[in-house]
Amino acid sequence: MNIPRYISFFLGLLALSCSKKEQPAEIADLVFPSDTYYVGAGSQTSLYIMQGNKRYQLLAGDETIIEAVADGTPWPAGQLTVKGLKKGSSVLSVTDEITGKEVSLTIHVVDPFLVSRLGHAVPAVKFDPLVPEATRKTIREEVKTFADFDLDDILVLHRNKEQRFFVFGKVDFEKGEKLSESALKQSGTYELVFSTDGEQQLTLHFDGEGNSLSLGVYANSAWAKNTLQEFSSGKQSSPAMAEKRMSAIHAETPIDYFDRHIKVFKDLTFHINAAYPDIEIESAALYQEVELWPDFQNYGLSLDDGILE
Repeated sequence: MNIPRYISFFLGLLALSCSKKEQPAEIADLVFPSDTYYVGAGSQTSLYIMQGNKRYQLLAGDETIIEAVADGTPWPAGQLTVKGLKKGSSVLSVTDEITGKEVSLTIHVVDPFLVSRLGHAVPAVKFDPLVPEATRKTIREEVKTFADFDLDDILVLHRNKEQRFFVFGKVDFEKGEKLSESALKQSGTYELVFSTDGEQQLTLHFDGEGNSLSLGVYANSAWAKNTLQEFSSGKQSSPAMAEKRMSAIHAETPIDYFDRHIKVFKDLTFHINAAYPDIEIESAALYQEVELWPDFQNYGLSLDDGILE
């Protein structure tokens, strides 16, 4: 008996599918970027799970210090949302329900802090139209020499009683380097004023130098404005707003990523006019990009003990 070709084709596919052995689900180990984390009192942070099986049980050693919930859906293998209830330290035990593997994380709840990473310095000079391009280039390069921070410096503002700040040089966190005393470049006290319809300024008073630096602060995105306003005022956002802010940290699109960026700047018109009295310069300023980095701990960057005491 002749079997039609299309029936033969489907019978072949059926036989092939039946011959394949069902592949077992891949079981992953439970891995975090770090074993020690910091969270501000009265705020919350998201901790990425780098490897795991997306089903977790949590146990806080001291439930008066931290609260934590697990969500297995976010990339790469889920995340923990940890809220700091009051200052202190607690162990957070995380158990993978699939493998039974348990990891203990140390959570330090400290006074609120803001970590940011410095980007490129960008001169902004307004010349008379007749100024030659070669002269413009020379002046722009000189304006860049007034930069107060190097590329990839890390600025930490600690909203403790003393209002301390720290500037660290670039660290290779992929190799386990920490923000520690050995990487510290500058420190002192600060004032941050950020009103969406008023003054927006960061002033740094340097230890041992007796001088200060005042920088204008410019934020374009609603996320960055809310972050700076809440941090400077000490007022916490509503749970709904906090959840929205935490979701933006993942930076799933380029627009989300640049929402994290602000600029600090200073007016150099007086200095540049004094240096080039024969050239018509209407204004001169130096801007520096700053990335607000609330999830720095998820990239393996960690703080040495004592920095945020």
